[in-house]
Amino acid sequence: MMYNLLMSIDGRKLSRESLADIRIQAVQRVEEGESPEDVIDLLGFHRSNIYRWIARYREGGIEALRKNLLREKSLSLMASR
Repeated sequence: MMYNLLMSIDGRKLSRESLADIRIQAVQRVEEGESPEDVIDLLGFHRSNIYRWIARYREGGIEALRKNLLREKSLSLMASR
């Protein structure tokens, strides 16, 4: 495994914009031929994240990676109550 430089960074403390940039850069690296496991290992996120990001990118492009889907789901659930 690659040495994880960002392992000490807690993704929950990053801004939405920073997280979006990380998602975009990670997916672009995979699209350029890097291994998804290597990319996500270097970033220090759970392995399932990279595959979710790739699926979102392929479904909706870069804009889909910029959106905060969890927030949107929460808002739609609250609105339906």
